[in-house]
This record gives sequence, C-alpha cells and structure tokens, in this order.
Amino acid sequence: MGALSKDRSTPRRDGDLFQLPVKANAVIYAGAMVARDGSGRAVPASDTAGLVVVGRAETRADNTGGADGAIMVDVRRGVFAWSHAGLTRADLGKVVYATDDQTVATASTNEAPAGVLVDVTGDGAWVKVGVDAVIVIDRVAAHQANSAEQDSPTVAEFNALLAKLIAAGLMAAA
Repeated sequence: MGALSKDRSTPRRDGDLFQLPVKANAVIYAGAMVARDGSGRAVPASDTAGLVVVGRAETRADNTGGADGAIMVDVRRGVFAWSHAGLTRADLGKVVYATDDQTVATASTNEAPAGVLVDVTGDGAWVKVGVDAVIVIDRVAAHQANSAEQDSPTVAEFNALLAKLIAAGLMAAA
C-alpha cells in the first residue's frame, strides 16, 4: 500500500485489553495470570519452561475437550497484585517469575517471567505485567548476558533503562 494521499480514519484501541486463543484442554480462571506458550496460545501461568506471562484473565476460559484456539480468553496487561512468598521492597525493580497462576517469586526452577516488581503491600506483590514488562525483561537479560564478567546491573542502571523505555514510548509509567 502506498503513502496516504487523503485523511484516514485509523482504528484505535488502548492496547491494555486483548484476546488470545486458549490451548486445548486448558482452563484459565478469571483473575489468573495468563501466559503464552511457544505457539502463542494462552495457558494458566506456571513454572514451565518457555512460558511468558502476558497479563491477567478478565474472564474464565474453559477449553476442556476443545481444540487449540477453539475459544479465546480476554487478557489485560497492567500492574496487578499477586500472591508471593517473602518478597520485600528490597526486591523492587527485579524480574519476578510465575510459580503458578497467582504467585510470583524472584527465582523458580524454569523462570517463566511474570514481569517487574513495582511494589509490595498487604495486598500482595504488585507486578508490571505485559508487553512493556517483557521488553524490560529482555533488555535486562541481554545486558546481563553481554556483561557476564561484570556485576549484575545496579538499581541505578535499571532505573535509567526504565526511564529510557518510558521516554521512547515503549513503556508506560507505573
């Protein structure tokens, strides 16, 4: 298609709410962490290699007996309070991992990334979940891989990276 030569009514959406096809025989409960598998299908988050948390289920999706993609689940990205075991404010800014569809930790066996920890309160571990959080996780992982002989990124370096992503419009401020 070529460049515009007249005004265009371009469809828009906020980008926080989307749908994913549900994996065969998966049941995702409303309010659960939703992950995508390697094929892009929605599954309940768990400590499973290859999963990446993409948001919170807005509705229940029961694909028991259904084929891959037979139904869709409504998913919202944002900052959500999840259950945790022992996280503190000293962990803020760290990547956290799903241990099940409602719990996060700073480490797990298969390290399925859930997002970035932004607060810890009586309500739970507040985690930035979604595409922008995945970008941060990927950047931090790349930085760590490129500086294997150096110390892990400092909090200041991490905050500087977050500020650059926000300034570039790749991530919304929490």
